[in-house]
Amino acid sequence: MLSNLADIGKYISPYNLKVVLVFLFISVFCGIFYRVVYIFYYILIDAAFRIIDVLLSDDEHMDTESSITGNETIDDLIELNNQFRNTEGFKEAFNQADDVGKAQILNNLVAWYVRDVAWAKRNLDFTLNDIAETYNKYLGVSKKKFFKEHSVFAIKFTKNAAIALYFGFMLSFLFALAFFLCTINLHA
Repeated sequence: MLSNLADIGKYISPYNLKVVLVFLFISVFCGIFYRVVYIFYYILIDAAFRIIDVLLSDDEHMDTESSITGNETIDDLIELNNQFRNTEGFKEAFNQADDVGKAQILNNLVAWYVRDVAWAKRNLDFTLNDIAETYNKYLGVSKKKFFKEHSVFAIKFTKNAAIALYFGFMLSFLFALAFFLCTINLHA
């Protein structure tokens, strides 16, 4: 094998050999960094999909922030409270009540909604905290990293960098191979 490597000068000039080796080095360099950048891209996109999966895991979601503005009608309050409890008979009771009764029903619906939203927020925070602790325990991902949101710019940048490095990897290898095949002298 070493004798074949020593005789390589018969088949290709040292200058052409350097060109081939430079492009092979570029290919290896781009290939290694392509894999590193692609893994980072995969981590970012996986985190985004995990968040989307959590958000879309249920058909209906409970409010975790109060959306009461003070201008809600009985129908608005009934609809807001429907996500937490059955408010089927409130419309009929409201229509039959006097002004004091109507005010009490409206105040009760507002109070229930605010209390239920606070409960849903605590429940969501507890669940996300539990998921983060599980990721920390089994995967070593810190809570800070679990809750960190990645910008769209970071995802797009790593995707484009991975694509550029992949093409650099492939094209430099193909150029080195083509250049070698075009410059080799098999008749020596």
